[in-house]
Amino acid sequence: MPTTAAPPRRRAWRRAALGCGAVVAALAAVAWAWDWNWLRPAVRQLILHRSGRHVDFADLQVHLAGSPGPTIELRDLVVDNAPWAARRDLPLVRARRVAATVAWHGLFARPLVVTLLRLDGATVDLERQADGLRNWRLLHPDDRGPPRVRVEALDARDSHLHTVHAGIPLEADVSIAPLPVAAVLPAHPRLPLTKRLRFSGRWHGHAFSGVADASDVLAFGAPPRRFALRGEAEVGDLRVKAAGVGSDAHAPGEFDVDAELSATAPAPEPWPVPAAALRAGPLAVDGHLAKSADTWTATTLQARLGAGSSASGEARFTGSMKEPGPRRLLRATVREATIALADARAWAGGRAGIAGPSRSGTDWSTQPLALAGLRDVDADIDLRRLRLAGDARLQALRARLVLEDGVLRVRGLDAGVADGHLGGTLTLDASRTPATVAVDLQGRGLRTAALSPRLGAGGGLDDALLDGHARLHAEGDSMR
Repeated sequence: MPTTAAPPRRRAWRRAALGCGAVVAALAAVAWAWDWNWLRPAVRQLILHRSGRHVDFADLQVHLAGSPGPTIELRDLVVDNAPWAARRDLPLVRARRVAATVAWHGLFARPLVVTLLRLDGATVDLERQADGLRNWRLLHPDDRGPPRVRVEALDARDSHLHTVHAGIPLEADVSIAPLPVAAVLPAHPRLPLTKRLRFSGRWHGHAFSGVADASDVLAFGAPPRRFALRGEAEVGDLRVKAAGVGSDAHAPGEFDVDAELSATAPAPEPWPVPAAALRAGPLAVDGHLAKSADTWTATTLQARLGAGSSASGEARFTGSMKEPGPRRLLRATVREATIALADARAWAGGRAGIAGPSRSGTDWSTQPLALAGLRDVDADIDLRRLRLAGDARLQALRARLVLEDGVLRVRGLDAGVADGHLGGTLTLDASRTPATVAVDLQGRGLRTAALSPRLGAGGGLDDALLDGHARLHAEGDSMR
């Protein structure tokens, strides 16, 4: 039976496909056989012409096989620093080996996408001035615009990085060396810890230092790539320990870690911890912390503050602290909290109306209350149990605090006070100036002796039980 010939259009497509395949195969063969070192003089001359800086390397190779994109490899690379650099006597880069894999889809994109940068035996000095001038821009040395190259992941070995960012301001040194024996985090066995990072420097004029064990490859915001990390650091008067996984080594990208934070006090300016948090003494917090997109989640939280205060619970915060966007929202559950009376007085700085009478015994503080922060965030906090240690009048308190558009409402208030019961509502409207407060409380079975020794002993009420109803409306921006 005669064979039917393929339609002309199908034959044309087949010839085109075979032709393209032949071209690709020919290019691959040329790339494999090509001696890329012939380009060394041209590369050196181009960089010298553009930036006035010398560059040299012993070997240049381009690898195409088995890669998501071409890999450009240089050996014994030395690049002069910028003439304005603070360490211009040292090279910008001196490396035994540098290999950069560029994504096929990002070859002609801006910024150029480097999916993986490998450094072996490298010392790198990166400096950026406050106006955006960068010492690593060789072909466009005066360009102060957005990044032209984006590195998604780094695999550095036996290397050292010095970086200065005058705009933050930040100065840091990081050294990377292999671990003698790889370690594994139990929750992340597929990301063994193989390197040790030691870092130190100054941020906003404050010293920091630390050490961390990390995976082979550090990611820079290129999900779903992640790396494991276990380490500790000192940032000013704050000490941090963390173990888990992250997706960005230089910014708070997505992460999932067990963390501990602690700070001793009191220093005049215990940066970066707010001074008010350390007025009563040391601070220690631990728990599980995760971040995905703009949502921060903290679980199994345990906090110990001052001489005898503590809290436990979980929280979820959604929103950005730096950029405008949807209104920030905090949801939290405080399962158990204890506030020591001495700590409360220390946090309040001894001001009247917060933790006790003023020095005169009659005046209320005229210090303006910090109410502006109530207008920047919404919150829903379920306070399951609170007790005041050092004051027998408050046995336990439960309430739900809802903050919306600058108006704080305390609902479902249920407190054991003076062996009796106190309930009601409280509303603080800080959406306007002056702020207003409305309180509606009902009490029953309150023992006068527990409320005040003066009332219960010679005050005319002996040890009576009181029932009552109180309403209060006030306005102003201070306790007075």
